Amino acid sequence: MSRTAAPPSALLPRNTASWNHLDRSSALYGYFVHLFYGGEDLTLEVAEARQFVREFAAFCQREGVSLEPFDVDAGLCALHASGQIHLYALVEELVVLVQSE
Repeated sequence: MSRTAAPPSALLPRNTASWNHLDRSSALYGYFVHLFYGGEDLTLEVAEARQFVREFAAFCQREGVSLEPFDVDAGLCALHASGQIHLYALVEELVVLVQSE
């Protein structure tokens, strides 16, 4: 499956996190730059996806953006059902959890 993702800033409501504040040393930065510039969808190992989710949640918290409560393990298990976790699908699922205020 090869898909090009929209930049995370296009996926999030305008009144949420400012992705311009993302630290270049963040684990999210490389992934988001890859997606932003039209990189192909990536497949992640479960440990990589779990780290991505942790970084995403921490960044949202620092930006004052609420996420709906979710079970990380159950979510990753559902995304991993195909045998792989696709970055684009993971970003889409996380964006759904962002609470627009």
